[in-house]
Amino acid sequence: MRQLINWLRTKRTSLAQTNVDETPEWLALKEAMLAHDMVAVYLCLPPWCLLPGSEFAKLKDLANREKLEGPAISKLEILFEYYAKNLDMAFARAQAHLAQYGFDADLHVLSMVSLYQHNQFEDAHAYHLRPSQAEVLSLNRADYWQTVAVIRWANNDMVNLERAADRTLDLTPNDEIVLQLLLGMYIELGAQKKVELVRDRLAGRRIVQGFAHSLSMLAMGEDELGWGQMEDRYVCGDAWRFFNPELKTHTRWKGEPLVGKCLLLSAEQGLGDTIQMARYISMLNALGAQKVLLEVQPEALTLLQHNFPEMPIVERSSTKFPVGIFDCWIGMMSLPLRLKAWGRDIPGRSGYLRVPPENGQYWKERVDQLSSTRRPRIGLAWSGQPYHRADRRRSIPFEQMMRQVRSLPVSFFALQTHVPQVLPANVINVSEEMITLADTAALIEQMDLVITVDTSVVHIAGALGKATWLLLPKRYEWRWGLEGEENDWYDSVKVIRQAEHANWAAVLQNVFEHRLPAQFNL
Repeated sequence: MRQLINWLRTKRTSLAQTNVDETPEWLALKEAMLAHDMVAVYLCLPPWCLLPGSEFAKLKDLANREKLEGPAISKLEILFEYYAKNLDMAFARAQAHLAQYGFDADLHVLSMVSLYQHNQFEDAHAYHLRPSQAEVLSLNRADYWQTVAVIRWANNDMVNLERAADRTLDLTPNDEIVLQLLLGMYIELGAQKKVELVRDRLAGRRIVQGFAHSLSMLAMGEDELGWGQMEDRYVCGDAWRFFNPELKTHTRWKGEPLVGKCLLLSAEQGLGDTIQMARYISMLNALGAQKVLLEVQPEALTLLQHNFPEMPIVERSSTKFPVGIFDCWIGMMSLPLRLKAWGRDIPGRSGYLRVPPENGQYWKERVDQLSSTRRPRIGLAWSGQPYHRADRRRSIPFEQMMRQVRSLPVSFFALQTHVPQVLPANVINVSEEMITLADTAALIEQMDLVITVDTSVVHIAGALGKATWLLLPKRYEWRWGLEGEENDWYDSVKVIRQAEHANWAAVLQNVFEHRLPAQFNL
C-alpha cells in the first residue's frame, strides 16, 4: 500500500509538472527567452508567475541554458518574487541588486509599488525622490508616473500631484482603469477642465470594474450611477479584504423579493461605514424577509445590538463562516442602491442611534468627575488610522491642533485612540477606557459639541444627532460632496473645509479663534 501511495504521489507531481510545462503562459515565456527578447520576457512573466506550480528554479535553469548573465538572472528572480506576491522578499532583493548593479527603472518602480502596497507612504515618497535628474528622464513610462501620482496623493503632496497626474494622462490617454483613477485625483484637485477631459474620454464606455469611477460619480452628486457602479467592488480583489471570503461562494442579494428568505447583511470597510449604513436596517427589515442577520466588527456589536434588538447580530470574521443559515447575503454599502434611497431620500438624517443605558450612565458620571459643568465640553478627534491611504490628507498634525486648543477655557475630551501622553491641561484623555463604539457614543453624548476630522467619530456623532463640526481637506471623500457646509447624511454635522490644499492653519484659526468663541461666548 505504501508503495502504491508513493507511486501516486510521484505520478501526480509528474502530471502537475507536465501541465505547467505545457501552459500557454510558459510556452510564451520560453519563446521570448529563447529569442533573448527581454522586453517580451518581462511581459510574459506576470501571468506565468501566478500559475500554481510555477517555480523560479525552472526559469533559472532556462536562463542558465541561454547563458544569461548574473544581473539578468538576479532581476528575473526579483520580478518572480514580486509577481508571486512575495513583496517583502522582492523589495529586499531589489535593494541589493540596485546597490550592486546600479539604477534599473523596472526595479525602481517595483520598489515604490512595494512600499506603497505595504502602507509605508512616507518611505515610498522618499524613495521616489532618490533618482538623479538623468535617471528620472529615463523613466518616461506610464507605470512610473502613475505610481508617483498615487504616492503623492497618499502623502498629501497636492502641489506636485497634478504634474504626476498630467504625465500619466499624457502617457496613458485611453486606459480605462487609469482614467478612473485620474478622475478622482482631478476632482480633488479642483482641476475642472481636466475633470471634463477625462469624463469625455470615459463617456460611452462600459466601465469594467468601475469601483473607482463610482466614488467620483458620488462625489459629483450622480448618485444613481455612482451607487450602481459601486457594485463593481465585489469583483475587485482588494475589496475582499473587508469581507469573509467564504461569502464568495454564496448567492448575493441583488434586490429580488425577500419574502420567506433569510438575508445575511455583512459589514464591510471601516467602522464609520458600518455606522453610516446602519441607518438602512429599519428599511431593510420592512421588506418582509423571514429573518435578517447582521455580522459586524467586534467594536460595533454592543452599540448595534442595543439599537436593533430584534435582529441577530454576530461578530464579523475573515476566517470563520457566519453563524446561522441564510439564503443570500449583501454588503452593507450596497443598501443605498438596493433600497433606492440616496440624496435627500436618505433615512435617519436627524439621527438613528441611541446609547446603551449602562454605557451612558458610566460616561455621565466619568465626565462629571473629570470636568467642570461650568466649562463647555468639546469632543476632539484630529487623526484617523495611519494605514488608511487617505490619512495624510484627512488628519491634522497633533502639535498643530494642540497649539490652538491649549489656551481655551474649554474641557476637551479626546474621542480617538493613539493619544500622545503629553497633553495640554485642558485636554482629557480617556482613550484606554473606550473599549467599544458604545463607549465612544456614550462619551460623545456627554459633549456639547464634537470637532473631528473624517473618522468613525463623525458617523457616530451624526447618528446620535450630536452637533458636530467636521474638518475636511479642500476636496475630499465622496460622501461629503465638493462644497458647502451641509451634507446628505447628517443634519447635525457642519462641514468646514480648507480654502486651499493642505492649509490646516487657516481652518484651525477659523474654528478655534472665531467659531468656537462665538458659539460658547468664550
